[in-house]
Amino acid sequence: FSNELEANLVKQVYDFVIAHLADHVGAEDLSGREEEETCVLTPYNRHKDLLRMKIADIPEENLEDYQTFSADTRRPSVSVSLSASPPQGRGASSSLPLSTPPRGSSRASMSPPFSRTSASHVSAAGVDKATIVQNIDTVDKFQGAERAAVVVSACVDKKPLRASDPHFINVACSRAKHMLFVVGNFTALNQCEDWKAVYTH
Repeated sequence: FSNELEANLVKQVYDFVIAHLADHVGAEDLSGREEEETCVLTPYNRHKDLLRMKIADIPEENLEDYQTFSADTRRPSVSVSLSASPPQGRGASSSLPLSTPPRGSSRASMSPPFSRTSASHVSAAGVDKATIVQNIDTVDKFQGAERAAVVVSACVDKKPLRASDPHFINVACSRAKHMLFVVGNFTALNQCEDWKAVYTH
């Protein structure tokens, strides 16, 4: 399941976070690692792939190359940058900033094994989009990890379905050290008592 309208809105929220995270966390603490310290979580694999393509601006046929590239072994010529701009408007979905847990333990690495094929794609692109791609994932793949900023894309239509799973809600809403945003249809999400509690928090 995926929702292109929501994915477009998440892209706007993501760009806003990248542009302003240092103001909230502190530039010295980030040291230019905004993309490493920002993640997007969703309950659906198909929506995850759509988010990766939208946010990192990668065609679907090249997506696997960035998924298998290890940022720890990238070539020195690869630079890390992302042109970010604040959101330009509101869509049908809505984003909700929530209070976040205190700064805590070290975060887990999500980088998969190094791929020489993917290295050529990333180097040719002139930007380390692999870092962005590997920080957009499903909750099941993100357990035990933390980031300075987390954007949750609930991806619901008329019913919360998988997004109403208490495990998803608990993990998704407890990964942020500083900033948490939830993007979704809150009319549908509020059918779930757990999401209703998050919304009114």
